[in-house]
Amino acid sequence: LIVAIVGGTNIGKSVIFNHLAGEVASAATPLAAGTKHPVCLAPPGHNDPALLGRLFEPFELQPWRGPDDAVQESASNWLFWRVGRNVPGRLVLVDAPDIDSDVTVNWGRARAIRQTADVLIAVLTQQKYNDAAVKEFFREAVASDKPIVVAFNFCDLVADREYWPQWLAQFCGETGARPELVYLMPYDREAANQLRLPFYRVDSMAETGVDSAMAAAPATCLREEL
Repeated sequence: LIVAIVGGTNIGKSVIFNHLAGEVASAATPLAAGTKHPVCLAPPGHNDPALLGRLFEPFELQPWRGPDDAVQESASNWLFWRVGRNVPGRLVLVDAPDIDSDVTVNWGRARAIRQTADVLIAVLTQQKYNDAAVKEFFREAVASDKPIVVAFNFCDLVADREYWPQWLAQFCGETGARPELVYLMPYDREAANQLRLPFYRVDSMAETGVDSAMAAAPATCLREEL
């Protein structure tokens, strides 16, 4: 199962990728458009570059050397990969470039990852859920029938309780997305840096839309649920 973490600039995609990986495999920087090349972690026992090369055909595979690989400037379509020590069997994790940055080459790379992925984790924030480029990217994902998991980052779990269902409803209404799962993550830089950011799963979409009564459940492990 190829799971790609996708979304706009500077919203914590690499942080979420590192949480799923259980290690710092992709550089998380407060600077926008940090991730320029995808990073791929394969499960132990699946270190076959030929297979990954067929799966990620638009990319030139490169051996992962460190978290800063993904932020290198290059016109080449690189994909940095290695085996993830904590990645469950039959799960491939991909940290994708930004889908709305000024670095337009990132858009094509993110679309190529979207085409290959089996599941997209859509990282959204209050600032990005209604961004035109973000919505267009996910409209195309819906048209391709890609399963989507929504992860709302930087949430104030108390102050935003009445707002995030509205953000989600607008995002889904304008993209046609019907998320398989929805998560909330609080703004906590220390927890994010220490890979202990909690993921709160909320009720899935009701048949007629977003249930405004959705409430955060106890923190869960997204990697285990995937």
